[in-house]
Amino acid sequence: MDDIRLRVLNMLKARGMTLAAAESCTGGLIASAFVDMSGASEVFKAGLVTYMEEMKVRLLGVKSETLINHTAVSPQTAEEMCVNVSKLCGADIGVSSTGYAGPDGGTDTEPVGTVYIGIYIFGSAHIRRLSLRGRRNEVRNKAVEEVFNFLYELLNK
Repeated sequence: MDDIRLRVLNMLKARGMTLAAAESCTGGLIASAFVDMSGASEVFKAGLVTYMEEMKVRLLGVKSETLINHTAVSPQTAEEMCVNVSKLCGADIGVSSTGYAGPDGGTDTEPVGTVYIGIYIFGSAHIRRLSLRGRRNEVRNKAVEEVFNFLYELLNK
């Protein structure tokens, strides 16, 4: 068990805070990382894997205009995902992931390994762009670790 994950879980429990996740490229790994820990049911409300753009719109309420103007792999999409999953699930915190895990996909400006993670906490959305290297599952797992690191950082502000 990764120590940072357990620290985040214990911080959320101590503060009585709940969390929901909206995932694309991580495909449920964030949710799994939480529910792998005993006591997660006190803080983890739900996880939605919205892999296709249609599901981001239908289930999460991401605006079609956002996807058209900025694409699914963008800070704007990550922000709408984390804010909307928090509100949809009635959670104190919403986290999101969207990116190109590879080996296909990506663009000249957003190559494979580009992942945007979002955290909506204390009424504000925080977005981080990651440039990750490795094979598909390495990128996905590194993104999950970065979500926990980012969440830990924000909880300690």
